[in-house]
Amino acid sequence: MTPGDSLFLRTGTIDVDAAVIGVSRARWGHLNSEEASIEKAIPLMEANRFDVLPIDNGSDDPIYEYFHTQHWGKWTNETVVRSQITFRDVLPAQTSVLNLIEKFVMCDRLFFFLTYEHRIVGLVSAANLNSRQVNFYLFALLCELETRLSRLIKHHLDKTLILACLKEKAQEDYQKDCEKGFENDAVQYLYLSSLLTLVHNQNLYKILGYSRKKQFKDMNSLNELRNQVMHPVRSLIHDKSSLSKLWERIEKLQDVLFRLRQVQGIN
Repeated sequence: MTPGDSLFLRTGTIDVDAAVIGVSRARWGHLNSEEASIEKAIPLMEANRFDVLPIDNGSDDPIYEYFHTQHWGKWTNETVVRSQITFRDVLPAQTSVLNLIEKFVMCDRLFFFLTYEHRIVGLVSAANLNSRQVNFYLFALLCELETRLSRLIKHHLDKTLILACLKEKAQEDYQKDCEKGFENDAVQYLYLSSLLTLVHNQNLYKILGYSRKKQFKDMNSLNELRNQVMHPVRSLIHDKSSLSKLWERIEKLQDVLFRLRQVQGIN
């Protein structure tokens, strides 16, 4: 390998971590220790729709306590409590977005304080997963999925079969492009749903190591993830149930991408 060659061989997707979507200590809403009380915390949290409110005396002092809701989006004397920060409440600021989502689900919680060089430097909540950066990240993964599925189909199925699977609008677009002199691959006109159906119906899932059709058919839920990502005005997360469903779909996406990368390699 020649010097600098590694720069041109990098693969992967957009890099998004907890700090990218979270709120830095310099910008978060907070109360200092002298004014910290449930009576002051509740109206401040409700007005700003905060589920977490740190007690912060300034960047020179450590942070030991915070107010938080016990039920997402409910601010009452019964639901807002004051707690101490423990090691269970923190994650490194550079935690990847996929690991962050997994932590939210597996630890059954909706926020983490973020640390850098052993100090708390920010905060991230499940609501931050509705940011455009997360949509960009998931869109990149879904683009890779469609590209790799297309490559798999093109390599193993003939053009006639692929054309027969095009939806009516896609067939019209294909014919129009052919009339204009554009000889594109038929596979380019397949939607994600059609790509998944072809792999399923033509038993190409076996190449990826799936032993049963149903294993691969479960990938159809990725269509809904794609629809969510392609319409960013819709929230990915609105409650714990939607958070769990998002992680379930991301696990399926990671699994099929892992298998495709094993078969197809770096490109």
